[in-house]
Amino acid sequence: MQALARYMQCEQVIPKFGLLGKHTTTGAAIAIPFVATSQSLGKQAKVHWYEIYEIVRVTCTTDYAGTTPGDEVMEQLLNACS
Repeated sequence: MQALARYMQCEQVIPKFGLLGKHTTTGAAIAIPFVATSQSLGKQAKVHWYEIYEIVRVTCTTDYAGTTPGDEVMEQLLNACS
């Protein structure tokens, strides 16, 4: 998932640059764009994860024993595809 990859990139850059930056014209402190981007991409990745989970749960041909998208079942499924 591209959203997850970009989210992870933002999370790696935030500690390097910090949470605040300097506005180019006013010189006032502003939040760096990576923070808002990270939050947006994190939400997108979570939505995609739940969509994949729901499709797998509904179309499963055997009895489904998992209870939440965070179960190892989803991770095993995604690892099997790569």
